[in-house]
Amino acid sequence: MNGILSLIGESFTNPRSAAKALLALNPTRDMAFTALGLSVVLSVIVTFLLTGGSGVQLTPQGMPIEPWLVAAMMMCLTTILAFMIHFTGQAMKGTGDLPGSILVMAWMQALFLAGQILQGVLILMSPSIGAFFGFALTLVIIWILLTFIDELHGLGSLGRAAFLLFMAFVGVTLGMSFLLTLVGVSSV
Repeated sequence: MNGILSLIGESFTNPRSAAKALLALNPTRDMAFTALGLSVVLSVIVTFLLTGGSGVQLTPQGMPIEPWLVAAMMMCLTTILAFMIHFTGQAMKGTGDLPGSILVMAWMQALFLAGQILQGVLILMSPSIGAFFGFALTLVIIWILLTFIDELHGLGSLGRAAFLLFMAFVGVTLGMSFLLTLVGVSSV
């Protein structure tokens, strides 16, 4: 447990070193997917505990979404993003592998979970400080993700990692739009 906590701290203070340590684990695909599933489930549990057990609402007028559906959506989206980071990295002559991409996404989820717990404590003290912390946490997690992607694929710069992440998001967006069109969901 101390090793995980120190790796979490190192991810925020020296993400390149933390990325090297995490990727040195050289997980199998099954191990990486297990880590991703665990991090998603724990994140959903913490989210629902912090919201008082009520479902997550995407819009103020929307119906609450059940925890199992939130977990399924998060697992699908993070898995798709991991695949897109892998394939986009390969297209950019990156050296990363698929289990490494999945493990990076699992670790980002775990870091966000640690931040959510701290944010929950801050919200109890001051909702405005908690909200600001949530915004700052998102920016820091993006920076950490870029560093991990750079280390995973050996791109040599955060700019190339940012381009890779942007292209991965474009791929996810286009792919989801295509799938939704195939099943008959329209925006009208």
